[in-house]
Amino acid sequence: DKEEIARKRVAQRKANEAAKAAAIPVGGVLELNLALGNVFSVLHDKHVTSITIAGVPASGKSASFTLYITQNSTGGWNMAYPAGVRWPSGTAATFINTANKRNKFVFDTIDGGATWDCAYCGAY
Repeated sequence: DKEEIARKRVAQRKANEAAKAAAIPVGGVLELNLALGNVFSVLHDKHVTSITIAGVPASGKSASFTLYITQNSTGGWNMAYPAGVRWPSGTAATFINTANKRNKFVFDTIDGGATWDCAYCGAY
């Protein structure tokens, strides 16, 4: 019924909000821990030379996460992609480092994080 559908939507929205975790690059390394959530928001105020992904389930189980990276008002910051990333075209997405632009990426794996299929959703 309509009330049940509405309750499920509210529960899903709350779960999504709870899953959002801030990630802060330290010394050029950005660590994303899937045990903390599956939506990460990063304020990009330095070059990210490495991304590590922790809390990935064992091979045979799927895992996915969304990564939003927003350039600060200075912009110009670059980012290295995590190890094992595969792109639909076989070529890495062009990261937009214009001031105040937000890049969106969606990653998923079924092999314990050995490979990550990545979809670049654009810069907004």
